[in-house]
Amino acid sequence: MSRRTLALVLALGGSLAWADVAVLSLEFEPPEFTPGQIVLARAVWDPAGTRWTAERVSTGFPEPGEDGPSVLYAETLQRGGRTELVVAFIAWKPGQGALPPLYVGGAAFPPLEFQAGSILPAAGRHDPGMLPQLEPKGLRTNVYVAAGALLAAGMAAALIAYKLLPWLKILAARWAFQKARRDFEAVLDFLRGGAEGPAAWAALASALRRYLNARSELDFFPLTAREVAALPDGVLPGQVTGDAAVILSASDYVRFGSAGAGDLPAAVELAAAVVTRVEEALADTEAGRKPA
Repeated sequence: MSRRTLALVLALGGSLAWADVAVLSLEFEPPEFTPGQIVLARAVWDPAGTRWTAERVSTGFPEPGEDGPSVLYAETLQRGGRTELVVAFIAWKPGQGALPPLYVGGAAFPPLEFQAGSILPAAGRHDPGMLPQLEPKGLRTNVYVAAGALLAAGMAAALIAYKLLPWLKILAARWAFQKARRDFEAVLDFLRGGAEGPAAWAALASALRRYLNARSELDFFPLTAREVAALPDGVLPGQVTGDAAVILSASDYVRFGSAGAGDLPAAVELAAAVVTRVEEALADTEAGRKPA
């Protein structure tokens, strides 16, 4: 591990050791609710091994997006001998949903799933049913003719693609690799211009995940920093999984669990070094495959 990597880990207080607390039970008030209602989620959790404090947070929650729930506040407290997390939220669509991961009172909580009912039964109405399909005259004949034409066109296209596909794959891969490097360098240049705060860390982590996706056969967006650190060395060229995990963990720590700004310049330069090592490893591999 480089000196820059070690300094970044020490500055973050060992953020790779983070883990969600264990949620023992989850209840909602009211137990049944519909979109638009203010609901209280009460999660009983195990505080063992966690230095937590009673805290109420009303700002800084993730944006709900188009259909996601809006979090109004979150609070850790002790009630009736039980340690609880209370979250007030509003669901905006019926069906299955989940509250975002939260960091409250020194404890990290996983997403909490909920089920919002439909407002139609409460209004004396029902979900619309399917009407019988009308079949115009000659529809089946037209469908058969169109299907035959499409099949013939598909066979012709498949024959052409069979000849051109290997070259098209090579060209597409090279274009994707070049674009991934340019996009990542653009983000680094922007961050070197004085950007700071949680938004800057989020931009760095997202750009790094996009780059790693383009340079491997693995989707890095759903992986946590700990899962990236545990990947085998062969997943990424240049043995950069450890440094990549440090950057992702630093981003999570600053965005969700730290009052400080973190050492963003060090993280940016470490990310640049990661890219350089990946590109050099890929270049060496490609050169080794070419005939002498």
